[in-house]
Amino acid sequence: MSSSRKQKAHAISQEINLGASFSVISCQNYQIDMEKALESTIRLGIKRFRIMSYWNIYEPEQGNIDFTQLDQQIAILKKNNCRATLTIGMRQPRWPETHIPEWAKQLTHDETVAAYMIFHQAVIERYKDEEIIESWQLENEFWLRSFGINFDYSRKRLVEEFNMIRELDPERPIIMSTAQFLSLPLFRPTPDIFATSIYRVIYNNKKTSLYHDLDFAMDVQAEGFFNSANQMASVY
Repeated sequence: MSSSRKQKAHAISQEINLGASFSVISCQNYQIDMEKALESTIRLGIKRFRIMSYWNIYEPEQGNIDFTQLDQQIAILKKNNCRATLTIGMRQPRWPETHIPEWAKQLTHDETVAAYMIFHQAVIERYKDEEIIESWQLENEFWLRSFGINFDYSRKRLVEEFNMIRELDPERPIIMSTAQFLSLPLFRPTPDIFATSIYRVIYNNKKTSLYHDLDFAMDVQAEGFFNSANQMASVY
């Protein structure tokens, strides 16, 4: 790890700041105005955000990449002196977890991966110089098989995505999340910061039912970012 990136990762890992994951898909599902929702969240005192680069939202037609909504989010965050982690990858927060455009679902597996990697590069190149983005989150709970509609669990693809970020944006920390709270990150790629999730109740694809993942006496879902020494960095 370069000294500059190490310092940035360390700074993130030493903070405990309440943050929010902001999803345009959730705004669409609840039929609320995206810009008003984001500004209202900021007025609550939230200054740190996780925002998403959904493939299906920003490339609805093959070759037609339109980052207008993501640009709008970043402009609002910048105006309000906020910071952000930008999630990148096929798998990102909110149902169905893996966000593949309808046109890509008609392609073969290899064609889908190739098409995604073009989009992946476009996201990195557009936002790598954006100062309010302090880190990337690569995929979201990539190895979590029990929840969501999943594309594949290819470590080869994951490594390729990781390497492209590192090549195009070598000084910005990369965060990756484990499958669930008790998962151990044993193999490559190795991010600058590890993340984990805590869910009291989660939907199980295989059992088609709700089950208790961890029997904690809590009524909230929390997600903590950890560094390699398992120090809590921040809460989203």
